[in-house]
Order: sequence, then C-alpha cells, then structure tokens
Amino acid sequence: MGYKDTKIDNCVKIELKAALTLLTANMTAKQREAMTAKLFGGKPPSDGMRPVGGPVQGHYVDAILGHLATPELAVLKPQADKIAVLRANLAAVEATRAARRTAEQVARSALEDSSEVAKRFYNQMHARLTLLFPEDSDFVESCFLDLRNAAPDQGAEARKRALQAVYRARFGAVPRDISAALDDDLDEAKFSKYVELFASTSAEEIAAALVPAKG
Repeated sequence: MGYKDTKIDNCVKIELKAALTLLTANMTAKQREAMTAKLFGGKPPSDGMRPVGGPVQGHYVDAILGHLATPELAVLKPQADKIAVLRANLAAVEATRAARRTAEQVARSALEDSSEVAKRFYNQMHARLTLLFPEDSDFVESCFLDLRNAAPDQGAEARKRALQAVYRARFGAVPRDISAALDDDLDEAKFSKYVELFASTSAEEIAAALVPAKG
C-alpha cells in the first residue's frame, strides 16, 4: 500500500503541480493563485496527500479529480486520467487490506476460543489421568513437563524418562523419591552410570544409591 500511495503522491504533488504551473505561466499572479486554490481546495498538496491512503486523502483526491473535469482544466486530462487510475489502484489495495484484516480478526478470535478450550482440557488432564492410573502417580507426573526448573540441557529430560522406563520394565511404578532424585542435571556421564545401576541392580540398591538415608 505504501508503494501505491507514493505513486499517487508524486503524481499529485509533482506532476500535476508542474502541469498546472505550465498552464498558468501566462496568467497574473492573482489568477494563478485563484486557479491553484480552486484545483487543490485551498490546501497545499503536501498537506492533502500526507495521509497514507484512507478516506481523508481519498476525499482530497476526489475533489481534485472533480475540478480537473471542468472545461477550464480540460487540458490537464492526461494528469487527471493518471491520477484516476492510481486512485482506483490504491482504493483496491485498501479494500483488500480491509477484507484481510477482517479475516485476520476472525481467525484470531477463533484461535483465542480454541486456546481457551485447549487450556480447560489441559487443566483437567492431571485429574483425569490420576483417575485412570491411580497406582502410577509417577507416570501421571511424567506426562507434564515441569518448566519451572528446566535445565539448559534439553536432553536431561529425555535421559530421565529413559531411566524411568527401565525401572518400570523391571520393577513397576517408579517411587516418587527416586523420580525426584533424577530431577538434577542428568548429564551424559551421570546417565551412563545410572543406566548400569538401573539395569543390573535391585530396587533396594537403586534407592540406596539415589535417595539419601533418613537418619
């Protein structure tokens, strides 16, 4: 839209004004002022063409086209025709933008509605999963990624889940204290050590290695 606005701005402020200067070259100063005031409605083109499109600029240009259609300014028909085409092009762009803005607003409203539905559904999922898996709270918790203390290493969460999967395959539900012990930064070195621990030792030995003894 800015490009088309610039095109019509230049046509009115430069080309039309230059053509009018040639037309009034042999007139008296008073006649030139009267002709200029009539054509531009008493408002300099630099002011009238300042808005980027819109109804204010549109009314200003339409008034100019109306004056250019009068017999005394018929000689400026080439400029009038060009301005009319540029005015129509700019109006078409404005109409397209308005239609797309409306479509965008409708889409945004639909997105907001969908987001609210998704939020309500997500907020209910913990309770629903707890009812479905009452004996496996660790599995329920594993379905919800806790971002409050997220480590820079994004692979730590995946490594934690892998260890939990090994534990479940061997012993069943992962005790909460063992799952909590894996919340620290689980780097590659620690992961390799834990894989051997989880795969080859008993549940009691795993607990003893990860969970501090209560004294």
